[in-house]
Amino acid sequence: MMNSYVFFKDWQYSYRVTEKPQYNEISLHRHEWYEVLYFISGDAECVFEYERKKLFPGDVVLVPPRELHGVEILSDMQYVRFVIDFKRLPVEKEVFELFSQPCIINVSANARICEGFYRLQDYADLFSGDMKERIMTGTIAELLYLLYATERQNIVRLKESVTPFMSRCLQYIENQLTTLKDIQELCVYFHISRAYLFREFRATMKISPKKYIEIRRLHIAKNLISVGEAPTKVYLRCGYQDYSAFFRAYKRLFNCSPSGKRHEKEERE
Repeated sequence: MMNSYVFFKDWQYSYRVTEKPQYNEISLHRHEWYEVLYFISGDAECVFEYERKKLFPGDVVLVPPRELHGVEILSDMQYVRFVIDFKRLPVEKEVFELFSQPCIINVSANARICEGFYRLQDYADLFSGDMKERIMTGTIAELLYLLYATERQNIVRLKESVTPFMSRCLQYIENQLTTLKDIQELCVYFHISRAYLFREFRATMKISPKKYIEIRRLHIAKNLISVGEAPTKVYLRCGYQDYSAFFRAYKRLFNCSPSGKRHEKEERE
């Protein structure tokens, strides 16, 4: 696969392979664009103003605008990465919550996201002009939606520490998200009391475990609906047994029905 660089008004994309990178050098910088770096291979750390984190294959680094950042190369091992910088994209504003602060998400187990980056490279070679801009813009938007839908799965917040217990607990929830019956299942699995579980969630996530699970399910449902799946089928896939309960929870969180319609009163307001 050859190196490539694509630039349009609102975004730019690059795929680069550096066979023997210079190491023990780092260039910290800021820019006004959002940045997504997908790390394929190499020996490197992601560095921010006060934080640094070792990069592993499959890591996606999300950088907010004006954040001081850089990558430090630790050896001359081949360094391979995708980088997307953008000003704006046709996605809902909630997606930009991904960039509320620097973070790293490992997506090595998520085939759809990994394949999405490589499709960008294919499209950079296959298309040109307006057609290239449209298909690559859509693919970048799709990647952001997929990252948003799974952003709590393997996320490492660089400015927030997650306890080992909470890390295991969040991973368990992700693995059992659609089949988890109630929070007592977590208590039994981890041999803890409900009081301890609630205390840990309140301290780390600022919400109760029940609310966290509901929000995760609803965001996945919204993502599935946004790509054309029927709400009357999605609710079952997302762990709900009753459509009316799903409808009420969805409307409460997103202020619209699963079909995207608002009540007339809300539209007038």
